[in-house]
Amino acid sequence: MQTILIVEPSPMISDLLQMQLTLAGYRVFSVATAEDALVALVCLDVDLVTLEVRLPDISGTAFVYLLEQCQRRTMPIVVLSTTKQEAIGEMEVEGYLRKPYRLAELMDMVHSLMPVPQLV
Repeated sequence: MQTILIVEPSPMISDLLQMQLTLAGYRVFSVATAEDALVALVCLDVDLVTLEVRLPDISGTAFVYLLEQCQRRTMPIVVLSTTKQEAIGEMEVEGYLRKPYRLAELMDMVHSLMPVPQLV
């Protein structure tokens, strides 16, 4: 089963994402900080990360940079944020959706980056 890590400080948004992605057949874990995300990436085999740029401990840009420096960047990252795409600068990510986005947009993005899971 494919695994998605949600990095989102808002519990309400995180819960909604987790519910929708779980219903779509993905295994989903959620964390609220970059520090917790780094720990999760060490402990879990993650296939995709959704990332809010505005995190309580460090910026999403710094988080992506840390992943690249630690050679932990093996999965696509999709930014889901209220931050304008131009404001995230040179951050290399595979997808960007500005909040508020439609669920169909998110699912299209996820499916374009990973195969659709087979529901049993």
